[in-house]
Amino acid sequence: MGSPLEKVEDRIDLWFYIWGMLAWTTIGQLLFSEKLNSRPPHPLRSISLYYDLKCDKEVSVDADRDESCYVKFDELSEYLGKIKDAFNIAIPLPQLLFPKEETVDTVKVAQKQVSLTPEDFIKSLRVWRENDIEVIIQEPQKQPKSYEFGLFNYRSSKAKGWKILHGIIDYPNHVYRTPDDASRKLLERLNYKLVSFISKHFNLSLPNNFKLYERCNNVDKTGTYRFKFQIKDEREGVDKSIDKNMSKVMGIIEQAAYTLKTLEPFEIGKRLKIIQEIHPYLEKAHQNGWVTKEEFEDMSRPDDELIYEEDSQ
Repeated sequence: MGSPLEKVEDRIDLWFYIWGMLAWTTIGQLLFSEKLNSRPPHPLRSISLYYDLKCDKEVSVDADRDESCYVKFDELSEYLGKIKDAFNIAIPLPQLLFPKEETVDTVKVAQKQVSLTPEDFIKSLRVWRENDIEVIIQEPQKQPKSYEFGLFNYRSSKAKGWKILHGIIDYPNHVYRTPDDASRKLLERLNYKLVSFISKHFNLSLPNNFKLYERCNNVDKTGTYRFKFQIKDEREGVDKSIDKNMSKVMGIIEQAAYTLKTLEPFEIGKRLKIIQEIHPYLEKAHQNGWVTKEEFEDMSRPDDELIYEEDSQ
């Protein structure tokens, strides 16, 4: 049974932990770790181990401690939740603070989530396009969820980066070609936004320079890349619709349009070849009213330069 003194010390430790996380420094981390190591095992130590991703340590809670000492932590749940979101802790904090609600299964699941490498987690994600403003992302063993462009830090669904992402999803083989520095920088900017999104919404601590894409070897002389996550061509159990066809056709047109823009004026042969390849898609888009007559004519001219709306920062 925990003594009144132990309860007070636990409460002080928790507050020290909270403020230490909010003003996290190397010195503060060392001081707090030393303080924890000098005391018997308790829930706070489990939290610290998970935050440091020390997966070889087991979750340990003092079974003899009086449960009443955990009740005092209830009022701090809101703050702990904010800390969890801010620092990407992989296991819900309230469950660690209330051991009686924990089961062997939940601990095993938490340990498995912590031990999964970022690379493996990214490769396990499944992504597909819902419509012009949303994409669907599905984690293993979970229901798919929709995410709209604003969550990726885009102000508009017409932002260049958002269009490129949709173009890659819709493009055959889901690849992206970077014939010049400008296109490579666009891919890097898109990657940065995706890394920030995944870190925030999937509780991963990814460095800003983490690459979600990899180079496709033996494709052509120019740089060709594809994302590491899985891209579904169609949603399971859902038939193709007009909207789905429109998204795919327009994605191909937009990808080709950007490639045309990156070509040099003297590369007339490449320009004519691309226009010839996308002409059937342009005709279909024009027939269905997805592009205007003026847009159709502009995109069909080999000497025309296509202008994209600048991406919002």
